[in-house]
Amino acid sequence: MDYGANWGDDDDEDEDDSELKKKDYERIDALVNQMILFFAKYSEELTGPAKEEIYEFLIKDIVNAAAGSKKGKKIHNILPSSPDKLHEIKKTGSILYSQPLAKRKIEWLRENGMCMDNIEVRGSTIPHAGRGAFAKRAIAKGGLVGPIPVLQVPDKSVMNMHKVTKSIDEDGDKYWHRVNNEVIGQQLLLNYCYGHPESTMLLFPAGSVTNFINHSSEKPNVKLVFSSHKENNLNLLKKTPKEMLKVTSLGLLMEVVAIRGIEAGDEILLDYGNEWQDAWDAHLVSWNTDVESGKIANIWPSRAIDLNHEYRSRPYETVDEGAENHESIRQLCFLTLGESDEDGGKRWSIPDKINIFDDENLVDCIVIERIELEVAQANSIGGLAYNYTVKVVDEDEEYRVFDIPHKAIVYLDKPKTGDQFVEEAFRHYIGISDEVFPPAWKDKSLILNENKEIIKDEEESEVVYENDEL
Repeated sequence: MDYGANWGDDDDEDEDDSELKKKDYERIDALVNQMILFFAKYSEELTGPAKEEIYEFLIKDIVNAAAGSKKGKKIHNILPSSPDKLHEIKKTGSILYSQPLAKRKIEWLRENGMCMDNIEVRGSTIPHAGRGAFAKRAIAKGGLVGPIPVLQVPDKSVMNMHKVTKSIDEDGDKYWHRVNNEVIGQQLLLNYCYGHPESTMLLFPAGSVTNFINHSSEKPNVKLVFSSHKENNLNLLKKTPKEMLKVTSLGLLMEVVAIRGIEAGDEILLDYGNEWQDAWDAHLVSWNTDVESGKIANIWPSRAIDLNHEYRSRPYETVDEGAENHESIRQLCFLTLGESDEDGGKRWSIPDKINIFDDENLVDCIVIERIELEVAQANSIGGLAYNYTVKVVDEDEEYRVFDIPHKAIVYLDKPKTGDQFVEEAFRHYIGISDEVFPPAWKDKSLILNENKEIIKDEEESEVVYENDEL
């Protein structure tokens, strides 16, 4: 295999000989082509470990000899770990394009790239909708609003929730498992997935900001389509959900496309489909009925996320000041201890090698004293200029801890009290229209009622996990 002259012979003497330059990348591309041809020529003789050993020898020892140890190490790091992946570099056009800070020509970007910066998050214009997605710039009809890589979920039953119990295995380890197969609810994740009433298939989106796009059946300005990008694996659209259960690779890509001209500042709105709208309307009727009957409280309880945001800018109250006791929220501190005081108290300290902001260091606490500090005296980990004395209750032991900084105290929702555990909460996937949804994904074994809701699967199939663990 011809590596040519030593790579360092024609480098400028006054330049850093460890930096890879354009001509180095061209040489690496040539090397990749030679290795592809070499392994193809000797494909029958070189298999398994022998192939890997020769590849490692080529990209390490030989390259070091040709390019020098400094450049050789960098070249070794950017080449793929296996010779079978060399063709992936060939597809991109150059090893240069595999680098994080690589510069690509506008023509290459137009052919291969997709803009992920067209939308941003703001407060939605729809009452009670929370946040929404808004156009950062004008987008013409038919233009790309945002790409959405999606993860296929062939059996939507994985979103079902069941009663669970804790057991101990033969090794003494604790684990959770189902009590029975009764469905008691569905995961919050379902609300963000795309689906169809005649299929068990769900798609979970992972696009930038696109999950904030709200619903409108009256004034939608975008639609969902499968991307025609050359890297999109459209062959997956021809497989049935059962066949998709065996597919371990990803590769599906959807797009949010403008169905009319969108101006900068417009909220991006998608029609979630008739099934979603009907389910939402029914949910509102049921919810309002439960509120009027008193089954659901008319006042939404405080959540830990709200309190943590509130106390970023103001001090925590002490017990004597009437600190509020929230039924569904715990007050905790990240606890690392120094030496104990003579009166039995302990002092907070910053360890040298331990990350204090770790869940394992959280313990329940009650603030009993607050000390205001000069800004210059504020603890080195930041936060407001306050230290606190707290009472810690840890495994039936109570003791005081002094000098806990403001930033080391947090709130946390008590188990099963967060919004996702509200039994009456709305759960429904976002609909993919009939003209877009692949016919192969429609399950012929499903029996639907008059509202196109699944009432029975003739084969009674359900995904079963090893040991039935969660």
